[in-house]
Amino acid sequence: MHTRIVTITGILVFNLLFAAVASAAVVTSWGYTYNAGFTDWKMSDRWTRPSKWGKTWIDGEKAYKNLYWGDNWNGWSGISLDSGTSGIVHTNGDAAHAMSMTHSNSPTYGGSLVSGTVKAMLELRALDPYHGSEIALSTALEFAFYETPNNGLLTDDVFILTNPGVTTEGFEYGGEWYTLDFGSSYGVIPESYIEALGLDTSITYYGWLTPENADTTVDTSFTITHRPQPTPAPEPATLGLMGLGLVALGVYSRMKRNVAKRS
Repeated sequence: MHTRIVTITGILVFNLLFAAVASAAVVTSWGYTYNAGFTDWKMSDRWTRPSKWGKTWIDGEKAYKNLYWGDNWNGWSGISLDSGTSGIVHTNGDAAHAMSMTHSNSPTYGGSLVSGTVKAMLELRALDPYHGSEIALSTALEFAFYETPNNGLLTDDVFILTNPGVTTEGFEYGGEWYTLDFGSSYGVIPESYIEALGLDTSITYYGWLTPENADTTVDTSFTITHRPQPTPAPEPATLGLMGLGLVALGVYSRMKRNVAKRS
């Protein structure tokens, strides 16, 4: 009986330690798919109706890959998003490609885009160590668009993120925490443009500039980094294992005392 109780106790303690180690596995590589589309937009006047096509669904919401404005007489400008991408990204490694956005910037003399929302969905699945479940992260990237005068010194059109905080997000997977960061995809808007647009120069704005009479493609990318956390409290199942282990140790201790008394 002595040997049997010690064996049971050893197994319970081993299971307890194994559960703690297994729950702390850091994912070092991920498979991913990324998709995005326009879900909302605002034009400079109520008569301008954008042309949209490439319908898709992002997290259950209808979206479009292409958004153009203008007409055959006044010219066309527009934005196209790629069809989506997939690949592998490594934790604490190099940035992975997310989305390509192409702005066809032609002189337009009618109404134009003022602002819009691009909704994006990133699906991750752990490859190393392999884990069958997926995690889906969605966000809405909001931007203001400035159609600048077609002559003068500052003719580039300007995209400015109005909610840049969404470019960095934390998430939990398998008991570990990670940071998802798209921040390197966006540049700082020069102060000369901030002044010309009449914006607050004490604020740093992020986004893109796109030259007139050109197609400009902006490639966005993201990184995943592991974020160490304080040791969490044991989960209920782990507490149960610990309790069983303590009970077994207590039984063994009492039996040992009883054997000592009889001898």
